[in-house]
Amino acid sequence: QAVDETPQAPLNPKEALTLEEILSAYTTGGAYANHLDKVCGTLSPGKYADFIVLDQDITKLPPNQIGQTKVLETYLEGKRVFPLDSK
Repeated sequence: QAVDETPQAPLNPKEALTLEEILSAYTTGGAYANHLDKVCGTLSPGKYADFIVLDQDITKLPPNQIGQTKVLETYLEGKRVFPLDSK
């Protein structure tokens, strides 16, 4: 369903994913699928520090409100790339 729609029951509830499973698929799962799990996918010593800072804790929101979350900052290899420093 679209993020702005009223929550509905999943089409097949037995196959619905939790938010934690979805986040894992996008992070550790994506790194593993691309054979990059030794360098990214988790915030661990020796790995790239690629992550975002959000304006709210998406684990505390109803699913239909997660899409309203804003990205405040983006870091690639530990360096802030968004928003760009004005210096």
